[in-house]
Amino acid sequence: MFAKLKLDKMENDAWYRYNVFRRWKRYGHSTADVNGKSAVSDNLKALYTTFRNKHGYDTSFKKRELECNG
Repeated sequence: MFAKLKLDKMENDAWYRYNVFRRWKRYGHSTADVNGKSAVSDNLKALYTTFRNKHGYDTSFKKRELECNG
């Protein structure tokens, strides 16, 4: 999932990055999962967080929100 060559390509190719982000979302990877990987750059972490905010809520965020409120 976090192969260096793929991550490097994601930095420079927006269309490729979008498709990989869609795949990560489909496989159920939350922003917390991505943020926990040291191989992923800070830029990609921020972009994935933005992607999840635009294209469906992040389940890990909802879970944390429910734990705080309940």
